[in-house]
Amino acid sequence: MHIDVTFIQTVNDGFQKVAFVKDNYSSGLLHYKSTDGKADSQFIADLLEETFLKYNLYNYTKDIHILSDGGPENKGKVLSWVKHIKAPPVIKKITALTEEFPFSNSMSESTHRIYKTDFMNGEISIDITAHLKSLEQFFQYYNHDRLPCRLHGRNPIEVIDGSPIDRHLFSERLKASREERLGENKRFNSCIINHRCNVLIL
Repeated sequence: MHIDVTFIQTVNDGFQKVAFVKDNYSSGLLHYKSTDGKADSQFIADLLEETFLKYNLYNYTKDIHILSDGGPENKGKVLSWVKHIKAPPVIKKITALTEEFPFSNSMSESTHRIYKTDFMNGEISIDITAHLKSLEQFFQYYNHDRLPCRLHGRNPIEVIDGSPIDRHLFSERLKASREERLGENKRFNSCIINHRCNVLIL
């Protein structure tokens, strides 16, 4: 899973700090948290714990990797929380742009861009109440209304809930559409062209 903090401005209440937890496999948002205070390592640790409780991840059987950047908010209490987890899955904290993981945390960065640019369209919430409402709406939009190409026709929440990613999901529908299109083209091309006067004779 991916996690990162972004700053979101409001008109009356200044900057809010928001962190999204994103699932790599489904591209879906698992949880989010916003504060007008410090987005420190306790803030991130609390968010991760809420996410684990929400999705019963303490009983998950496969390993879980948590990817973040190298900011101080992703150390301290976060590393302590990971260290003291007593659960079936092996939880590992990974930092982007390091020897262990030389890539960026682009999954989180893309979420911030989609929220600010696509969803909010550059607009700014008037206050904290409106800001929190926009986050709630964005969470719904991102998981239920968007259809990422990599999910081949499913939305993230369907995959989170267990639906498999099937690249052949719409194969039959696409095949039927192709045959219909070819039929239309064939009927159109059945017109006889009179080259001398450029008149279509049906």
